[in-house]
Amino acid sequence: INGSITYNTATNNGGGVSVTDGNYSMHGGLVDNNKAESGYGGGIYVEANNEKAIVEVLSGTISNNYSNINGGALSVVGAENITKEIEVTIGVNEVHDCSHGDYGSTTCPVIKNNKSELEGGAIYITGTITAKLNIFCLEEENNVALGEKESRSDFLKVEGGKVLISCADEGSGDDLGKI
Repeated sequence: INGSITYNTATNNGGGVSVTDGNYSMHGGLVDNNKAESGYGGGIYVEANNEKAIVEVLSGTISNNYSNINGGALSVVGAENITKEIEVTIGVNEVHDCSHGDYGSTTCPVIKNNKSELEGGAIYITGTITAKLNIFCLEEENNVALGEKESRSDFLKVEGGKVLISCADEGSGDDLGKI
């Protein structure tokens, strides 16, 4: 998207955006003050029933969204025994030009002030053990998950898979850290 999706309410999943059997790409814009009343993904929900799902948040802002279950800002849910690969990319890496020039943006994505009742105050990913989350550039603050202290995460909950935090491709030796 490159526009605004604000003040929407979904009865189930995806308060602002709901994608089924497709990919999602955000290159700017605003997803703000949306609500999933009894589901996942207050701001954005991607249901991956295909073999592969690709979700990109390369710039823009996802803020002030609420999910009654998991993933206040973004939730990506794969179908067990069907979805073989989920890849979520936040920000851009050197392949995409870290300066963001190719996408018309000079800033990192912003994910802030989102809330979920259970897990992943900002981001929740589940449904395959081969899920991959690449975080290359991100401004994140004040996301909250209200679930059990032992299992929740205010920012990120990935059930199965790998998290890479970097401004380079995996294996380049330039990793800045892993969660």
